[in-house]
Amino acid sequence: MAGSTAPSSTTASGRRRGSVWPTRRGGVVLATAVVVLLAAGRFDLPALLPVSGLLLGLLALGLLAVLLAPARVRVTRTAGAQVLDHSATGIASIRIENRSFLPALEGEWSDRLPGALGGPVDGALPVLGVRGSAEVSYRLMGVRRGRHTMGRVTVLVRDPFGLFERRHHTHQTLEVVVLPRRTPLPAVPGIASGGSTSGRPIGRRRGGGEDDVVSRVYQPGDAPKRIDWRTSARRGELMVRQDEQAAADRVAVAVDPGMNPVVSEWALVAAASALAHLTQQGHAVTTIVPGCAPRVLVPGRDVLQDALVDLAGLAVGPRPPIGPTPGDGRTVVAMLGAVGVDRASEWVAGLRGADRVMALVAEPSGPEAIRVLTNAGWQVVTWRVVDDVADRWSALGRKAARASS
Repeated sequence: MAGSTAPSSTTASGRRRGSVWPTRRGGVVLATAVVVLLAAGRFDLPALLPVSGLLLGLLALGLLAVLLAPARVRVTRTAGAQVLDHSATGIASIRIENRSFLPALEGEWSDRLPGALGGPVDGALPVLGVRGSAEVSYRLMGVRRGRHTMGRVTVLVRDPFGLFERRHHTHQTLEVVVLPRRTPLPAVPGIASGGSTSGRPIGRRRGGGEDDVVSRVYQPGDAPKRIDWRTSARRGELMVRQDEQAAADRVAVAVDPGMNPVVSEWALVAAASALAHLTQQGHAVTTIVPGCAPRVLVPGRDVLQDALVDLAGLAVGPRPPIGPTPGDGRTVVAMLGAVGVDRASEWVAGLRGADRVMALVAEPSGPEAIRVLTNAGWQVVTWRVVDDVADRWSALGRKAARASS
């Protein structure tokens, strides 16, 4: 699927005996045959009987043709990938197989795509020979962020007169994730440019010609020889040593989109853009997304998409508790939607171990909530949904640079 950063293949298939129904034309022919038959008896017009018989005969032939047409059809739907970038297009395919020993007549197919993937699609189905198959392809588009389900596929096989049709359905579904929109951000010196600007990283040691080091929480993959046993015993959790410059390259991005749908989308676009930008700048980024497990995005590893999938799946509504946050003195960039005083206080408590916190906060949060954040030492820039994300990002960088100068 074009636009995805990790192509894969997913197949949903089904084989069902379809139900037989008259088409609109078949209903008209049946009604006409009945009316002609009643008129012949009512008005004593025997000349109309052959007409009624002809129409009923056509109906019988059409029904017989559909009943003898393949009752076994296998429908397989394949999308090139399950993850699609916002506004990107991808290709999905439907393969229809005639599993019967009789040929299938011409018909139609349709796929009930949600509007977030471009809307329903349909088309004509060619004649399928004995054990034959046909494949049709069509485009998907990532219209709206989120997790979206492609509905059932319907295949209609009609008789030569178009009077009856057999409907075949496959009820297997296929989920496609549309990632949040991302916008390029400028390189701003004030944001994540120097790590701990206050000179207060935890566990710093000096002496003996040894480079300054800091201790941070152990992460899977860290070398055992880097474990700082003394600091681990003091803090009650496993810690590892690293040089201060490496610590400066580590930053966290916190996300809390809030409950307003429009405001939430702006916050998620800002968060997705920040994740992409910071990893491209060489920073190791930890995500803080309420309701999602923290992820560590390390430069050179293809893990950005996993974090973006987390953002894509966030539903608008009350947010769960913030959960665990890094407490190792790093810089945190927070993207907050409309938050109240209680939620602002919860974030202040959750990020109290950070060296500094810079935040883009939705203006509808109100002065009281923003005051809670600024009183805690946060560097806050407010935004409205009409603002440009890159512009507000630059404003945050300028404010952070002034605060650290």
